[in-house]
Formats: sequence, C-alpha cells, structure tokens
Amino acid sequence: MQIPFLNAYSNKNNNSVTPPVTKKGKKRLNHAIATEQLDRARADIKGWRTALDLWEDIHNPDRAELARIYQEVENDDQVTTKRETITNKLQAAEFEIVNQAGEIDETKAELFDFPWFDVFIEMFVNAELKGFELIQFGDIKEGQYIAEQVEAVPTENLYPEKNAVRKRIYDNHDLLYFDRPPFAGGVIGIGRPKAKGLYNNIAPLYIYKKNALGYWGNYQSKFGIPPVVAKTDLSNGANVKSLVNFLSQMASNSFLVADLDDEVSTMQGVNVDAHQTFLNLIKYCDEGISKVMEGQTMTSDNGSSKAQGEVHERTAGDYHLGRLKRLRRVINQKLIPKMIADGFPLAPGDVFRFKEIKDLDKIIERAAKLSQAGYKVEKQYLIDTLGMPLEEAETAPEPPKEPQSVVNQVDKIYNEFLNDKKRNNKAH
Repeated sequence: MQIPFLNAYSNKNNNSVTPPVTKKGKKRLNHAIATEQLDRARADIKGWRTALDLWEDIHNPDRAELARIYQEVENDDQVTTKRETITNKLQAAEFEIVNQAGEIDETKAELFDFPWFDVFIEMFVNAELKGFELIQFGDIKEGQYIAEQVEAVPTENLYPEKNAVRKRIYDNHDLLYFDRPPFAGGVIGIGRPKAKGLYNNIAPLYIYKKNALGYWGNYQSKFGIPPVVAKTDLSNGANVKSLVNFLSQMASNSFLVADLDDEVSTMQGVNVDAHQTFLNLIKYCDEGISKVMEGQTMTSDNGSSKAQGEVHERTAGDYHLGRLKRLRRVINQKLIPKMIADGFPLAPGDVFRFKEIKDLDKIIERAAKLSQAGYKVEKQYLIDTLGMPLEEAETAPEPPKEPQSVVNQVDKIYNEFLNDKKRNNKAH
C-alpha cells in the first residue's frame, strides 16, 4: 500500500510484490470518436416505441434515440436514489483475493482499494441499467489506473453487435473495432450486445410519472391560486388599460377583465381530490421503478407490516447477492486478466471473491457434522445464514422389535451361564 505523503509503498505481510509501475495505456476510443452532444428531448410513449424499433433493427441497429431517453430516465429522483443505493452497497461490500494455494492474500486485495475500482463498479451498475457498457482504461500511475481515465464509451456510439464503435453517431461506414489493434486490450465490455437494460423497463413508468407531474403543475397554476375577475366598462379604454396594469402587478394570480354585463364561470372537475389523482399515479410509478431495480418497495418506501417488510428485505438481499455474483464473474474473467496483462502483481490463479457470498453447501455440511458430533447448532443462525425457512423434521418411530421365541431366550441364558462359569474357573 502507498504510505501517505510519501512516494513509497509498504510490503504488508512481507509478501513478495512487484514494484508499482507507471506506463501509458492503450489508445483511447474516446479520443478517436467525434464528440457530439446528444440533444435532450421530451420523452413520450410514441418516441420510446420508435426508439425501440430503431434499436431492434436487424440490419442497422441504432442506439442513439433510446440513449436519448435513457439520458432523461437516469435523472429521475427515484432512479437516482435506487442507483446510488445499489452502487453504494456494491462498493461497501468487503472482498478478498485468494491465491492458487487457497490462501487469502491481503496485499493483492489492496490493489483494488483505490478510486478507480469504485468507478469500475459504477460502470458495472450502468451496464445492468443500460444493457451494455464498454469501459476503457487509461494510463497507469504509481501502480494504479488513473480514476479520471476510467470511463465509458457513449452509449449512442456503441455498435457491440460488431465489436465496434461508431466514429459518428449515425455513421455505420467508418467503424472502430475495439477487439483489434490499437484498441484491443484497452477496454472491457460488460453486458450483452443486444440487451436494453433495466432503463428500458423503467422508461414508460418515467414518462407517465413526468406527465402526471406536468399535469399536476398545470392544474396547480390554474386552480391552486384563485383567479381574479374584474368588471369594468370595456368601452372606456383608459380605465381598462389602468385596470390591466394594476392586475398585472399582483402576485401570480391569473385575472380576467370583463364587461359589467358579462358572466364568468369556471368548470370544475369531478367531485374528488384532484391532487390524489396525480399523487396516486406518481406513487404507482415510483413503486414500479423500485420493483424493477430491487424487486421490492418496502425497504425504501413505507411498508404496511413487519412480516411484509421482512419479505421485501429478503428480496432486496437476493437482488444484491445476484449483483455481487455477476460483478465477481466480471472481475475474475475480465478485469484481473487485463490487470495481469498491464503488469499488476497478480497471478492467473488468483480469485477475487466477496465475503458476503457464502458457500451454502459447505455451511450445511459443517452444521450436519457438528450435529453428529453432539453439538447443537442454533436454528435461527441457520435461518439467517442460509436465508431460507427451516422446520424440524418429525422423528421417525423406531421399528418394533421382533419377539424372540422361548427356545432362543433359553439358548441365550444358557450361553451366558456357560461363559460366566468359564470365567470363574479361570479365576480359581
């Protein structure tokens, strides 16, 4: 690990580690593509369906329009909260490196305890939300990737079906292939090329939610503040102008200037609390977003009972455990091989694992052995550890013993008598 305020490194546990290196990384894709701003546009259901058709085009899949919608979705307050919660849980999870001998190597684990690895986890979460993420790594300084240079290729430029990136968003003729020199070895792809990610499931919920907020705001502007109606003689232009100027200087009330004989009335909606109409739709959309991202709502929204809350908490735990396992596979299968190729002091047999992921089969096997040895394993511990309900099995009754015949009983007593007699004779 690096010693604070000094350009030096310690060798914890006296393990042999190759000194940190500083070197230039592979050529960066973001430097080769044309920088274009993806204009923001108001998302609607029709536009979302059109974007899906463009993405699913067999001959020319285009991600730009759906990426434009994703750009809006990721700024939603509920989505932002859930994304940060998921990311923080993954970043806070404790991990370790196990070498080929099955030993925990703390020194190698410290290679991941740097800002660039937090950025990598953020990119992993984005891959789950967008379907595919292409992560590029930059230079290595003092034995670590520079965090600011670990970044994703813009979604709108991706063409993963051909292992390529578009130089320009809508140009399919001048492609950059990230599995060939000079870019090969400098990037890691996470996800599936044709996957749309969770944002695609969230998009319609987001659209309905934003529409409800917009309609609610419009309703509030019209009926939240009582309008002002002023009647005057419209034939007197000077009075009308003076009255309009006066009303314009009032706060934000809407106003109407009418003739003395005009009748003015406003149409009222159905006799129901209007705000509930909008609020219920917004709540429904927020709950739907929570279910898409974490499979439940009660660990973040208000629950109705302790029992239901526990079920939802276990569901969220299952989602988190699943993400840990997928992240572990990405690290072991893609990140560690790249780090080895870039000169990091890791070996092909080193395995990254999270401490939260327990080997359930081994736990069950050990519990059974302890029980056979006469030790009692607490039921609640097994329930909490295994994450499954347990019920005590009914003890099977012993089979009844077959009755012995009188002859067999006499033979047994006689044999015991002879054995006792022999032992007495030997004693004398």
